[in-house]
Amino acid sequence: MQKRWAVWATVGAAAAIAVTAAALIGYAVATHSEAGLLSACQVGGRAVYTTDVEGSASSHPCADPHEVRWPRDALPLSVHVALASEGTVGRGDVERAVDDFNAQLGFDLFVVHSDGDSAPNVFLTANVASEDGSSPGECSHALRRGDGLVESAGVTVRNVGDVVTAHRIILHELGHVAGLAHDDFESSLMFWRTVDVLESPTPIGRLTDADRETLREIYGPRR
Repeated sequence: MQKRWAVWATVGAAAAIAVTAAALIGYAVATHSEAGLLSACQVGGRAVYTTDVEGSASSHPCADPHEVRWPRDALPLSVHVALASEGTVGRGDVERAVDDFNAQLGFDLFVVHSDGDSAPNVFLTANVASEDGSSPGECSHALRRGDGLVESAGVTVRNVGDVVTAHRIILHELGHVAGLAHDDFESSLMFWRTVDVLESPTPIGRLTDADRETLREIYGPRR
């Protein structure tokens, strides 16, 4: 009788843990809201973000902000690669990051620019010297006059200690190039700060389902 009671107690405890875990997961899903696309004003030909791409609120008053989007006739977005110095990142690393990003979407949003191609619209400079307090990656957009759509983008990837972290930073900045804002899920590609891949308890460098569907809806092949 005592043995049977112990079994039922164990089963009950396991069930309680499962219910609690499910409730916590449900709460996280229900209370999490995707940031979606960056919002910006046009100042001259420059995008001034209502929420800065580095995660802090912008102090610039935006009277008429709009979502950061590329015109469909600019697709796929051609990425010109420049290396500021010898460092962790090489051209092949950028090519692998572009392939990874495209694979997550299921179509080619980006291509790496080659000599002889038409003019690129994304300019990525890697292995830039790190400075105190500087972000490991930065992105900015130039907007077309008249309709506010993106005309070009610039990306800076600073020197980091390992190629795995550099890969995530490049992916993250490509997300910004496409128009994605920061997320507050640590395991999300668009999480607002760089996470050491060795310290994260969950896989990082993945677009959330919502971000992936947003980009597919805007830029994906027309059915």
